[in-house]
Amino acid sequence: MAAPQFVPPPIAQPFRAPPSKLTQVPTLGTLLIVHGALVLLWALFCVFAIAIGAINVGFLGAGKDEDYIVIVAYTVFAAGALPVAILEIVAGMRMRSLRSRNLAFVALFASLASFFCGNVFCLPLSLGLSVWGLLVLLDRSVIDGFARVQAGEDAGAVLADASR
Repeated sequence: MAAPQFVPPPIAQPFRAPPSKLTQVPTLGTLLIVHGALVLLWALFCVFAIAIGAINVGFLGAGKDEDYIVIVAYTVFAAGALPVAILEIVAGMRMRSLRSRNLAFVALFASLASFFCGNVFCLPLSLGLSVWGLLVLLDRSVIDGFARVQAGEDAGAVLADASR
């Protein structure tokens, strides 16, 4: 039987810190813009439904109770969804340049409120976006990155430092 051969141990790798969550902020901002655009499409659909209901009531003279219910319900939905959509789009654009961290928190919670605007289709995306957004925005490196940009540093330089 042959003697076992010596196998050298693997070379120890130097410790590398995990990448900063600050690099996830532009992606989070982009997804906030996408969700805001979807909520905006919902608001436009509500305006379309209001117009169809108004045509049924006003021009066709149908005047059924269902038409009035549709007009009132979709008016409430559109009135709630439109500000949420605008808030999310503005916050996402500001977030991509590491500005307005507090506005991002408000937009994440407003994205959950879009469910109460009759928009059940965006609920899974808004739940995931809100949880991930809170995890990212409450990270110490992200708080420091937003503070550095607020102090006058360039957002690109701050993101480049975080990606190293």
